[in-house]
Amino acid sequence: MIEILYAYASLLFVVTLFVIIRQVRMKNVEVVKSALKNPLWPRTKISFFIDAYRTYYEIKGLNFVIILNIFCFVVGIISLTINFTQAIRSNLM
Repeated sequence: MIEILYAYASLLFVVTLFVIIRQVRMKNVEVVKSALKNPLWPRTKISFFIDAYRTYYEIKGLNFVIILNIFCFVVGIISLTINFTQAIRSNLM
């Protein structure tokens, strides 16, 4: 059951993140360009996501997309932690 929830949350997170990044790219292209300096070895800084969220919030305000994105991220992290602890627990017994 938790795996299905995690799968849907991950899918929704990716879709809403795509919408956020697309809107940010239309308004402020420099935020998105700074994310990938070297396309052969992509190392995206965590500050990119904070800047993208901040820019999207300035553009659209607090709407359903950003709330759903943050909610799906939290659900994904919680269910990933639960799956990880269950895997460790099953290997120890």
